[in-house]
Amino acid sequence: MNPALKKGGVASRTLLETVLGNQYEYVSITPMWSYSEMDADNPLIKALGKDGGAKLLTKTRKCIDGQSMFVSTRLAELSSVPKNSAAIWTTVRYRAAPGKNQDYENYLKTDLLPVYAKASCREDSWI
Repeated sequence: MNPALKKGGVASRTLLETVLGNQYEYVSITPMWSYSEMDADNPLIKALGKDGGAKLLTKTRKCIDGQSMFVSTRLAELSSVPKNSAAIWTTVRYRAAPGKNQDYENYLKTDLLPVYAKASCREDSWI
């Protein structure tokens, strides 16, 4: 899969295995540089041609129970970006209550980020 994705123009991809949470779940993270990439042909089709790409996708689907796709963008002003890449990442997705997005962002800026910054004391810390 990775050689075909690379040939199809995917610069990098990270595959994560769930350790805590849903068993047998994998998360694939692929950077996207612009939304126009979503309009382009599937990288596997680009790399292997219509028939080859369809054959590989059919083979892969036999192993998948279900999938969801999310497109997320980093909010730099609300993030604590690591200086060094971690071997393990914890991902938690929060859904703000309807109409409360700004309140939640304000909470992160004024209450949570200062606590993280104050707690930062290690050389490899992510704050």
